[in-house]
Amino acid sequence: MDRQIVYPGAVPLETDLLNTNKFAMIGLAKLAGAVLGSDTCLAGLLCTPVTPASLQVKVSAGEIYCLQTIDDKAYSTLPADHSDTILKQGITPGDTFIVTPPEQPGTSYDYIIQVAYRDADTGGTVLPFYNAADPSMAFNGPGNAGEALPCVRQGICSLSLKAGTSAVSGKQTTPEADPGCISAWIITVTAGTKGITADNIKRSPGAPFLPSVGVYRSVQQGNMTFAHDTGSANAYAASYQPPISSLVDGMRLTFKAREPNTGKSVFSARGGEAHTLLSQAKKELEGGEITTGGFITVEWDSAAQVWLMCGNPGGALPVPDADNSGHAVNLGQGDGRYIKKGEGYSEQQAKQTFLPLTGGELSGSLTIKKELKVGMDVNAANLYAGDALYDCNGDVYAAHWKNAEDDKSFKKLNPGSNASRGWLTHWLKERFSDVDGKYLSLNGGTVNGVLTVKKGIRIGTAKDKKEDKKEDKTKEIQTEITAEGDISGDKWNGKLSEWLNQKYKEQSDIINKRPTLSELDNLFVTGIRLGAKSEKTGRDLKDVSGSVLTQWNALKRTSKDYKAVFRTIQIKTGRAGTWWTIGCENEK
Repeated sequence: MDRQIVYPGAVPLETDLLNTNKFAMIGLAKLAGAVLGSDTCLAGLLCTPVTPASLQVKVSAGEIYCLQTIDDKAYSTLPADHSDTILKQGITPGDTFIVTPPEQPGTSYDYIIQVAYRDADTGGTVLPFYNAADPSMAFNGPGNAGEALPCVRQGICSLSLKAGTSAVSGKQTTPEADPGCISAWIITVTAGTKGITADNIKRSPGAPFLPSVGVYRSVQQGNMTFAHDTGSANAYAASYQPPISSLVDGMRLTFKAREPNTGKSVFSARGGEAHTLLSQAKKELEGGEITTGGFITVEWDSAAQVWLMCGNPGGALPVPDADNSGHAVNLGQGDGRYIKKGEGYSEQQAKQTFLPLTGGELSGSLTIKKELKVGMDVNAANLYAGDALYDCNGDVYAAHWKNAEDDKSFKKLNPGSNASRGWLTHWLKERFSDVDGKYLSLNGGTVNGVLTVKKGIRIGTAKDKKEDKKEDKTKEIQTEITAEGDISGDKWNGKLSEWLNQKYKEQSDIINKRPTLSELDNLFVTGIRLGAKSEKTGRDLKDVSGSVLTQWNALKRTSKDYKAVFRTIQIKTGRAGTWWTIGCENEK
């Protein structure tokens, strides 16, 4: 960045200050160009409806950055400078616009907010000028003519409203921006509209807005290379901010797909021509490589003029044909190599290397970690392991189970020869046929000696059933005698020990409801005695209930001289020895 030099004692010139401003402007413009590039871009300038809703819209403060000549006209005494173009900054505090709906019902207008850069000399002021004839009396303006001169050269972000042509709603045409202007916002107004809402406002396609969070944070967050798909299945499209002005070799972009692909696909990254989208194996897509909501990363190949898909989480992974032993093999190559005749393996090599799906013989061992299923087709369900044969019914035919029955059958078909193998079922029948008198039959019998049972005995089988009329189902009748001496059966609804414990508990609960010994103790009389004396004279012998007469004196002739002595009767209850007076409630 250039800097003006001044010296002490030198006569100051206006060009010193003018050049200082000019050099600073050029330095800032070069820095902006290094960060933002040379394309025009917008910052801020959000378009929103006013509150309360009306036919007005408001554009917020913001800036425009675009290439301009250094000075299109003279800057004070500095001449116009067209030697270079720089990325100038135009600033606006914002503005408000009024939109008018069309009068014809069913029609609409499209308005645009267009943005442009312009230089403007403002701040006109009548300045004092030097008066050589009388330095003490300054001139008012040049030549003392009183002319006002501009004091500020502003870089202005100019905003204006441009209306389109009225047409049937949905078919109206959005106007083009004027030369030197950029369309930033589209405002659609329908006949009869009383107030503008956010739904009436949308950003113009290709409007070069910078990310609201700033350039560096957007780079970190991937905002400038990520967009949502606005296309359809197999024809994907996305618009990025700032808009992509040109496709450069190696450019990587990501979009979030709306629909899965079903075959060959194309992608448009800047609203223009769509280019073929190939897999990372540089092959046409076949279907299933792109999933709904999948984050698809693509890279531009300028030589082939195609997009290469280099990231498709959740989608099928295309694989190029393998050339070396460590390479992955795709399904088509695998089919061609291992199934088709004459490609890769010969038919003879395939038979020697692989087991055909129609069946065959393994020369080595086979390890089965889960299960081996054999079908129910008797003619095709035999499994051979060496000389042993396993059929679908679970029987085994092998040398280990040689027996007389199979040997006899074999000799009928092959006179003079002996069977080398036999069936397991026939071998078991032969071994356990002579058991009478030696073994206890499963149908029952008598044991002549001592029978020791280490665990338990069950009486009854699953075949013995009875009907339960209440539940309309059958129940097994089964009794079990355990080694601990317990009995389990339907009679006890389970184990006998548990049944007895329940009965003991029921009886215990009844017993526990009776009076305790201490409660019964207080109900018995354990002592009796005479209580305090009371005397009555004359004929007044009332109120002596609960007492006994212990003395009577009737020596006098008259009844008023009678004398009687009474004593109460007291009893003791309980071992504690509490005495109670008979006839006297609650008196101790």
